[in-house]
Amino acid sequence: MRFRQDENGQMLVLTALSIVALLGFLALAVDMGLLFRSKRQVQTAADAGAIAAALEYSYNGTTNMGSVAGTAVSSNGVTLSYTPTLNTDCPDTTHNCAIVRTTGINGYHNTAGYVQVTAVQANPTFFMGMFGDSNVRTAASAIAGIEPNPDCLITLDPSSDHSFWIKGNSNIVTPNCGIQVNSNSKTAVCIQGSAGINGPYLKIHGGQDTSGQCGKNPGAPVYSGSGTSSDPLATEAASAPTLTSCTTGAGGNTYLGTTLTDASLLPTPSTAASGNLSDGVYCFQNNVTIGGSGALTMPPGIYIFENGVTIGNSAVTFGTQQATTNSTNYNGATLDIYGGSFDNTNGNLSVYGPSGSTTTLNGIAIYQPATNLTATCQDPSIKNAINTTTCLQAQFGSSNLSNIVGYIYAPAATVYLQDEGGGLQATGVVADDFYNNSSLTITNSYNSYNPSTTPLSTIALVE
Repeated sequence: MRFRQDENGQMLVLTALSIVALLGFLALAVDMGLLFRSKRQVQTAADAGAIAAALEYSYNGTTNMGSVAGTAVSSNGVTLSYTPTLNTDCPDTTHNCAIVRTTGINGYHNTAGYVQVTAVQANPTFFMGMFGDSNVRTAASAIAGIEPNPDCLITLDPSSDHSFWIKGNSNIVTPNCGIQVNSNSKTAVCIQGSAGINGPYLKIHGGQDTSGQCGKNPGAPVYSGSGTSSDPLATEAASAPTLTSCTTGAGGNTYLGTTLTDASLLPTPSTAASGNLSDGVYCFQNNVTIGGSGALTMPPGIYIFENGVTIGNSAVTFGTQQATTNSTNYNGATLDIYGGSFDNTNGNLSVYGPSGSTTTLNGIAIYQPATNLTATCQDPSIKNAINTTTCLQAQFGSSNLSNIVGYIYAPAATVYLQDEGGGLQATGVVADDFYNNSSLTITNSYNSYNPSTTPLSTIALVE
């Protein structure tokens, strides 16, 4: 009985049992801390792998995406035992690995232009191994892709007053994209009369002129003091053919007439200077009027106008529209106003620009290069209004209704729309300055229509 009542040594038993519990808490504290650290590391590695894979996808396609992503993952702390293979799971459960997917991505990013990278790291444990968990894996995923630029009308001039000027009853409709004004002037924007903007925003690096008649409310939210946008089409324009692509004489690709009402009279085009625009280059030596006696369909290609072009009073179509959203359009056309002026009067002009990362002048339907110093507008009074010495008159005439699928790009000129009775529909405008006394509609911006091929895009982490 005395033995049963003897309590000597019970603390030893309690201490031993407590040590087991303390070791369990120690395992939880130490090993879980290491696993949280590993989780942060694999997330960083997955982010880096996704960005690297998306960049590779954008510029070079899918061939080397696995190795590029694997290199980025390894360089950020998760050393891989093998080179990842696209859309393939990890081969085992004991080594570090990376999964690179362009298909089967969960969520709304399961579309072309996005890539998911999952980094997996095997972590040896210290105390948890005593309880059977000698190796615990941590994993993290990231999705990166080509995000289209939300801006579809951009003025590039860094300092001019009234760089963006709309007046009268002019109306700009951009329900799916915004307007960016780069000028740092406090009077960079002028809104006059009943002019207005139906769109998500008007971003101004400088500010809006509030004096006189310029201080009207545009309707869209105004964000003054915003950032700027670099010229998003400069790289595309660098590949534009030059006059060295133009030849005359027998077999040449230069049209020498001053009017063209029949596409069958076009010369044989030369091969495009670069890219895969197989339809080539057409040159026009004189100031030429195209159309005027009925509907005219011009074949795909790049059209270089050495001394200007006038669209006659008829329906004129350049190129063919791509069949589906975000598809490469090798049958597109670009009007290159190399010299002289672009006069689009009372005709109905349609231009379907080329699209695709390998097409020459990707996304550009009408291009007036900075070297064109002779382009003017029909209205003489515009010379006193615009800030640049050159002008691209995108619309003139009360019955003009044009459709431009692609960007109107005039990096050193003012894009001018005149005459409230007409209008222009385009999918984007990038110009030095913009002046509007008409109607411009950008209902389906080029960036959203071609999200993975538009030159106005960025690579971004999206999940």
